[in-house]
Amino acid sequence: PGRGTPPPPPRGGPPPPPTDGGAAGLVAQVREAAEAANTTIYSAVETVATTSPVAAGSAEELWWNTKAMQDLMNYVHLGLDIPWWASIAIVTAGARIFLSPMLISQQKNTARMTNARPELEKVEKEVENLRASGKVTPAAQREAASKMSAIYKKHNVNLLKVALPIAQAPIFISFYFATTSLATRYPDVAAGGFGWFIDLSVYDPYFVLPVTSAITMLLTMELNQKDQPVNAKSATIMKFMRFMCCAIAVFTAKFPAGVHVYWVANNFVGLGITAALKNNGIRKILDIPKVMTEKEREEMKRAKPKVAVKKPVTFARDPTKK
Repeated sequence: PGRGTPPPPPRGGPPPPPTDGGAAGLVAQVREAAEAANTTIYSAVETVATTSPVAAGSAEELWWNTKAMQDLMNYVHLGLDIPWWASIAIVTAGARIFLSPMLISQQKNTARMTNARPELEKVEKEVENLRASGKVTPAAQREAASKMSAIYKKHNVNLLKVALPIAQAPIFISFYFATTSLATRYPDVAAGGFGWFIDLSVYDPYFVLPVTSAITMLLTMELNQKDQPVNAKSATIMKFMRFMCCAIAVFTAKFPAGVHVYWVANNFVGLGITAALKNNGIRKILDIPKVMTEKEREEMKRAKPKVAVKKPVTFARDPTKK
């Protein structure tokens, strides 16, 4: 660098402050991204984590977690004396139910975030008005960010919980590799199917399983989106995920039938859990907050803050005169 040029920041130092919208803008962007991703992130994680066209590989090349998943399926297969397809479905359902507390926690956080949205939009509108008038200052941005943080705290919203579905990705990946390479360790999988898909190591000849998998995934997403507020980002994500649900039936049509048995079982259990969590009685038992209707949200936006009015102090006679 030439004379007078400031040296580059030290490696590992803090990132530069946001330049668009300041602290309030950053908080708003995080909130919008979280809301947009919340309703579809489970399906997105499953799609990304389980549709990579990788080779099955030999039994020696499998990771320990993949082998452990296969051993569990084999234990259920032999212990209950059931066919492989039923073993895969039972282990999948058990894993999904075991992970349901994460989904319940996310549902609670999503409901709280949705109910906090009208108050947050008020603060964002104030910042936009200041910016339009040219009166926005760093102090005003910090004050707006502080207001947003107070609103999150008031509604008990935790933005970090948006990442809960990502914690499940290793399990989804393990299931995918386990069902894809199951025949490399257990050759009898070739006769462990049902009806028209006897061999679980090859694709469904009638493509019923991939179509069913795509439909159940789409139904789960649509049900999960019900009663949720729609903004530009969430609408764009939903359009993309709808396209993915249609495309996935084509892209994965020749995946082994065992993989689709896992997907179909996983989607049906997920659809059932999602439907159950839409029931008001169950939501009350699980302490999931009631999500405000669109009408209630609009009323909250228009509501004026309550201002305490002090009554004037009156005296029977003039206190200044004796």
